[in-house]
Amino acid sequence: MSDSRFTSLSAPERWSWIGAGAALLGYAALRRGALAIPAAAAGSYLLLRGAANRRPGAELAHRPGRRRLARSVMINRPPDEVYAAWRRLEDLPRFFPHLESVTVRDDKHSHWVARSRLSGKLEWDCEITDDQPGRTLAWRSAAGMGFKHSGEIHFRPGPPQRGTRVELRWSYRVPSAWRGMLALVGEAPGQVAREGLRRFKQWMEAGEIATIAGQPHGPRTRLAELAPLFSPAPPVHEPTPLRPEWLERTGTA
Repeated sequence: MSDSRFTSLSAPERWSWIGAGAALLGYAALRRGALAIPAAAAGSYLLLRGAANRRPGAELAHRPGRRRLARSVMINRPPDEVYAAWRRLEDLPRFFPHLESVTVRDDKHSHWVARSRLSGKLEWDCEITDDQPGRTLAWRSAAGMGFKHSGEIHFRPGPPQRGTRVELRWSYRVPSAWRGMLALVGEAPGQVAREGLRRFKQWMEAGEIATIAGQPHGPRTRLAELAPLFSPAPPVHEPTPLRPEWLERTGTA
């Protein structure tokens, strides 16, 4: 447990960090170019740490602990069909916006590439550790890879006429200093999992994913232009061909 003498702030220090954060946000709001994004991120971090009465950088003294999350969603399709769609790993970037590609190497091994606004390109290898068709799929990252994680997803029959309950459980390691920053740019693992399951549900039930990207809007102020920093639009992926069974199900065959 950390000593509060080294992590909490005195009143002058607290307002100094809040002022510094506000100044950086103001700079980012009025400027364009490469410095606007890091200035906004740093300003937000300092402002939040000051408001929380926590010394900036104090979290660096802690080793990154293993974090766990659980998310679930009801999908109005049979378990076997939902499992089969998820098992096609190369299609997962369709549902998880920050995933760039998944390359399947064999029945158990795959290579994943993701994009982050903070750390750029991330790559890792995954190994499937449990595969029960129609029921469960579990995986873990390969030893020595930078992004340490493991997870499992369960496909359970829901109530009558309600389809499948999809339960995602994810265990991962993220340095403490990155957690708040990832949340600010919409890339915290919990946010990624929630958005991915939402998009997966839409695709399975409607055959398409609703989006407001590209829709017209009125004039925006410079401050409004910073909104994508805190809720970034997903990168645009080339659509993968629709599967014949999906075409038939959605009546577009």
